[in-house]
Amino acid sequence: MEQNKRNVSIQLIRIVAMFMIVADHMLCYCNFPMKSFVIQIANSGVFVFLFISGLLFGKKEITNWKQWFLKRGIRILIPFWFFVLIDFIIEGLVWNNITIKQVLAYAFNLQGLFGIRETTKPLWFLTLLMICYLITPALYKLKRISLTTITKSVLIAIFIIIQLTCSYYLNFGLENGHTVGWCLLAIGFYALAFFVGDKIISSIVNVKGIVTVTIFTVIVGCLVILANKYIDGTKIYDIISWYGYVVVDCWIITILYAIGKTKIAFACKIVINFLDKISYEFYLIHGLIIHVIINYLLKFIDIKIYILLTIVLSIIGATIIHYLTEPIIRLLNKKIKEE
Repeated sequence: MEQNKRNVSIQLIRIVAMFMIVADHMLCYCNFPMKSFVIQIANSGVFVFLFISGLLFGKKEITNWKQWFLKRGIRILIPFWFFVLIDFIIEGLVWNNITIKQVLAYAFNLQGLFGIRETTKPLWFLTLLMICYLITPALYKLKRISLTTITKSVLIAIFIIIQLTCSYYLNFGLENGHTVGWCLLAIGFYALAFFVGDKIISSIVNVKGIVTVTIFTVIVGCLVILANKYIDGTKIYDIISWYGYVVVDCWIITILYAIGKTKIAFACKIVINFLDKISYEFYLIHGLIIHVIINYLLKFIDIKIYILLTIVLSIIGATIIHYLTEPIIRLLNKKIKEE
């Protein structure tokens, strides 16, 4: 029973992370108070997803890295390539603006470095995710080295200094303004979860831990709001807000993990299973749905209808992509096991 509840918690966090990322892109076209602040929090769903990935991989005993990379690549790239092919066909027929550079970038999952298209703008994140996967063997080996507390503290301090320096002085990085400093923080969050994610979860998912994290998050949130009011648009604010959103994400993870352990969440397991099953495909297709709706329907419909329609159409599209690509994934995984 505990294992099942734990699975529900992980699934719930993954679903919310994906919806946060999607909400970020939907809300860009809506007007409401503190829009930029809310969108930045929604955008931090990337950190939530990376934390869960790092947590799960950090608990695995991986003995065959070739097989691990192949399975991860198949799970990520098959639906991705399928969707991109459809998107390129649609855009080629409608706008006729496909370039060889874009085809090659998406073929090798390098769109986050070499440019993205409007309908596939959110997919820059897959390049960052690939980087996290590539460094995972090094993290795995480092985790199994016995280091003193002082050595660990020094390594963490060095990483933070490098991250802060890059955040302040470097303006380039992945697409959509995700600078080297931001990417290092995201990768660091993935690594943190890889090393001690399970310990963090077990230590704070209780009444005392939740209250403590909530109070700390409120304090940090207030500081970020004040910084947003007085120094928004500066590099100092960017750094403060990034670390602030990491704290908020830790709170979100804590609350969702606790909710996932309740009877209510377990009773909703069928819905959670379905949404978790299509969450990745939902992420893939929502940009195309939003772009089509924005260009052709938003001027005629209410914002609420736009949001609802985007979610419904994205779920339908994600379901289609999932069930069309899942047999291919299963077949390829079967061949990998037989090798």
